[in-house]
Amino acid sequence: MVSIMYTFKFALAVLSLLSLCSANNVINPLGHQADPQPISRIESDGKRWYYFPSANRTEAKVYMFASTNLSQVYLGTEPDTQNGRYWEHLPNTGHVIFNFTKNVHQLPEAPAAFKWNESHYVMYVSSDGPTGNRLYALHNDGKDLKKDWTFSGVVQYTDGSPLVGYDAFAFNHPNGNKYLMYTNVTTIYINKFAPEYGFATIEHVKDGGNGTVVASRYEDPFTEAPDVLIQGKKLNLLYTQNDFFSPNYTTFNHAVSTELDPLDPETWKTGQPVQVLASSNTTGVYGTGSVGTFIGPDNKPWIAYTCFYSDEPFNRADENLYDPRQIQAQPLVFKDDEIQPMIPVKPTRHF
Repeated sequence: MVSIMYTFKFALAVLSLLSLCSANNVINPLGHQADPQPISRIESDGKRWYYFPSANRTEAKVYMFASTNLSQVYLGTEPDTQNGRYWEHLPNTGHVIFNFTKNVHQLPEAPAAFKWNESHYVMYVSSDGPTGNRLYALHNDGKDLKKDWTFSGVVQYTDGSPLVGYDAFAFNHPNGNKYLMYTNVTTIYINKFAPEYGFATIEHVKDGGNGTVVASRYEDPFTEAPDVLIQGKKLNLLYTQNDFFSPNYTTFNHAVSTELDPLDPETWKTGQPVQVLASSNTTGVYGTGSVGTFIGPDNKPWIAYTCFYSDEPFNRADENLYDPRQIQAQPLVFKDDEIQPMIPVKPTRHF
């Protein structure tokens, strides 16, 4: 009986979630992309705009996709595999906001925008460097996020040494400090910004290491793509593990109290990471990871994530293979301010 009741309640939760997505008229997938780190805000036209930064490693360009319709953020970017061009009948919402020098050491990826304060936005972009991955800071005055981004430097420590890492995500903590989270493939770190130095300088932690370890599982190929959502009195740290091209690509959440010091390693020993998003045979969505949280069409927190629609890993080494990864979005569910496990919604259209 207990098992039956649990199954029934879970089914109701799934139906409720699916109906919520439908009620907000969001059509998934949003498009062929990866590593979403969206933000949204109400603009002067009174509408909520959705901003999805992206990068083209081949062209060394950073884009901002923007739309008032969440379902159309990425439209116009879908390759036509029959003739090798983009779908011409769909609106293109992409804007080139920055050009890196095109060479082997500047291959931008995983850009993430961050509201520094009321008059400044900063975007942190990962890129290959001659001695390891580097993080670059781009700045915008907040007037128009679709243009006028300028270079603010390489992320470094206060002593001038560059930070080696990628998949950076910044956030404002209720304690008044700003923090940067990033990965080195197997581990997620956190450091505090030194705002008096600008947008691209962080402090060493007290023990002199790279940063405080907040997530690490060396038995998995990757621990990457951090994202933080502050909900009430909880700091929800989302991160992804396993290969991004595999159905095993899975998202975890580690929720801790906002009253704790995020730079204290003991903080991250409280509680246990919870798997909140994983592949689903029921909906046919696999490899759910590299997530980003944002305010959705119902003015509540939503999540966007990378996925694909096959239960087999794709061969990323095949240069002739079209990258099948897509972006989906759906509402988040909370209990005691902590993000709860969910299943990826079934796609409602196909490209």
